[in-house]
Amino acid sequence: MSASLSPATGGDEPTGRGPWSLGMPRFPGPAESRFRRAFAAAGASTRAEIHVLVLVILAVGFLTKLVTGHPTTVGIAFGVAAATHVAALLWGRHPASRRVSPSASAATFVGTQLITLICVLVVHYDGGAATHGSLPHIVVFAVLISVIFAHLTFGALVTVIGAFIGVLVLGEWLVFVFGAVATRLSDVVLSAVIVVGGLVAAREIELIARTSWVQRGRIATLHETDALTGIANRIPLVNELIAAGDSREPLSLLLLDIGGFKTFNDQHGHLAGDEVLRSVAGALRDTADGPNTLVARIAGKRFAVLWRGEQIDEAAAARLCGAAAAVARRGAGRDGLYVAAGLAGRGRESEFCVQNIVQQAEGALHRGRTQRRDIVATASPGDDAPATPATLDIEHMRRLIAEQQACALPLRVTWPSISFQRQQLEESPRNAFDAQGRRFSTIVLLILLCMNIIGLLFGGFVGEDPAFVFRVVSCIGIPVIVVALVLLRLPSTAGRWVQIFIATIVASWALGMGTFIVLGERGPVEYPIMVPIALIMSVPAARVAWRVAFPVSSLMLAVTVVVELVFAPVTAGQILSVTVAVLLCVTGLRSAFRISILHRHRWRHSQQLEFLGRTDLLTMLANRRAFEARLDELICAGDDVTVLLFDIDAFGDYNRQLGHAAGDDCLARIGSYLRSAVPTGAGTMAARVGGEEFAVLLTGTDHDSARTIWKGLSELAIPGPDGGVVTASAGVAVHHADNPGCPEAAQIAADLFARADRAMYAAKRSGRNRLRLAPACASPSPVGRRKVA
Repeated sequence: MSASLSPATGGDEPTGRGPWSLGMPRFPGPAESRFRRAFAAAGASTRAEIHVLVLVILAVGFLTKLVTGHPTTVGIAFGVAAATHVAALLWGRHPASRRVSPSASAATFVGTQLITLICVLVVHYDGGAATHGSLPHIVVFAVLISVIFAHLTFGALVTVIGAFIGVLVLGEWLVFVFGAVATRLSDVVLSAVIVVGGLVAAREIELIARTSWVQRGRIATLHETDALTGIANRIPLVNELIAAGDSREPLSLLLLDIGGFKTFNDQHGHLAGDEVLRSVAGALRDTADGPNTLVARIAGKRFAVLWRGEQIDEAAAARLCGAAAAVARRGAGRDGLYVAAGLAGRGRESEFCVQNIVQQAEGALHRGRTQRRDIVATASPGDDAPATPATLDIEHMRRLIAEQQACALPLRVTWPSISFQRQQLEESPRNAFDAQGRRFSTIVLLILLCMNIIGLLFGGFVGEDPAFVFRVVSCIGIPVIVVALVLLRLPSTAGRWVQIFIATIVASWALGMGTFIVLGERGPVEYPIMVPIALIMSVPAARVAWRVAFPVSSLMLAVTVVVELVFAPVTAGQILSVTVAVLLCVTGLRSAFRISILHRHRWRHSQQLEFLGRTDLLTMLANRRAFEARLDELICAGDDVTVLLFDIDAFGDYNRQLGHAAGDDCLARIGSYLRSAVPTGAGTMAARVGGEEFAVLLTGTDHDSARTIWKGLSELAIPGPDGGVVTASAGVAVHHADNPGCPEAAQIAADLFARADRAMYAAKRSGRNRLRLAPACASPSPVGRRKVA
């Protein structure tokens, strides 16, 4: 089955780390390639933003260089760089770019940045005898770090950064050979610190993206997979039909129905019927496993096979139908089963409506079912549409899919704050984010401590005049940072790590700004702007909550800009440095903003997975998996347990006469009733355990409570197809606690459910709308517990 038509799995669990993965978990086989394409596509908007920011830097740099000289070299170099970015932006907006792989787009971005880096280096080293390069080093550094925020995979990012650093090293070697002054050690150290911090942030983004990709795949699987048979349900089938209709491509739709199934189910029970359904689904999946084929279970005993991009003939459909019929009759008591099918399709140029194709297939199936044998009927113009509503109501399914996929935990996202609209949900993700923050803040403070020790030992980054100032600043900063590190490790103050960390960073930043002011005209040289920028970006990098990181970093940045422009000579280079510093901080804050959102998305996906794993979305009751888990828990705990199992009477006739949309509404009303009728408690539960089959779990051995719940169904007075009301046949089984925690708990639970199942079918055979009590003791069911896919 093709990836595009199979139930969306999103991704598999990471299975290991490749030799070039640098510790990043990888997905097996083609899943890794799919993830990389999705990851690259998600970064398209970010790369466009970086193109714009680099164009702003180039424009400001060109204007400042016009003032200081060398306009020819600057014009050629910056013109080439700007042209590449403009071309990249225009190509990204062209419709033809959508046909190019996202990974190719990311590679184009890297090439654009490499050209820009070379052009900037040419301008930077132009002038030869300039003291520290004709262009501020922060401009070169900005081009380098911009790649980090471009949504590249971590392995590719490290490779690209290594190549860019190689270009920088080569440039430094060339200017050294030709006698120019190379970049200062301070710039190299600060650049390395911020680059490493950016790489850590990029790695965190990819790790979160990989986890979220797996979670989204699981969510899609739970949404789009039939739990009993493991094949697709109606949702992906409807989505593919709609997509085929929009693209006007050829298609074929085969609807299959298991004849005689109702009689077999009534005689042998749901457990045996489920085995038939699973075997038929498996045969269809194995036989129709083509590159553009989707197999789905769309109703109780009805299946569909969709071929996109091709039309199949009746002979191919007959082979598929024959394979399904063969496995359906394989087993004791299955001789009366048969498989009838209806085939409809259309060519590439045919005028059609998707719902018409479904109705044509329904009409052909209806004609085939009247012959009560294995047959494939092909739709023809003379076919009459069945009088009953179609199995697949496309518009109804559109609404149902929209309702089920609506975000139950919406985020409120603004620049000042990020939070869930339901504030009570904020505590869990915030605590998880804080746990990461304590670890990252410790790392940031250790790096800051090392930088202060270097300042103390060497008396400043360069020169000797301000050495005393730098040593004083380091002597003040080192004990402050050490005290902060100790406080972060103490249990009594660990909960206030944000306040401790922010106070330490602000104190270090304030000392730096004071140093800048004291140094006067030498401030921009001895205390480069990258020092306060590194401190400002450390706040969001340490996973401080966005509602705190954003105002603190913004205020520090604003004060830094004012100090830089007021207490130092305003030169063209200084204006360019400040402009680039502001853009770097904005990009860093943007990355932190995205990490905060991704972190909440990951938490939301985990909550959705937990919810979907235990909930039936149509009725909003517990599903079969959750019911069986709770039943096992109660039996292991040694509790007395009562199981009420009931099945809607003649629900197949209800669906055939009123349509599956009405059937869904009926089931939803029953679910709503059970949610209100079943008492809330540690052991009680109501669940939908089959198509029209429900179960109620009660603690104790009181039959009256179960009988009251069952009677309430008929009191709902849901209109039936023949003027009556919807009723149900029920069975009740009781388990008296014996040995709590016994190893046979799972088998006891399966036998208890099987006893309720047999009692329910005894009620059906005695006239329906009845309730029967299972015998106190019964032999274990030969079928056992139903498998949950």
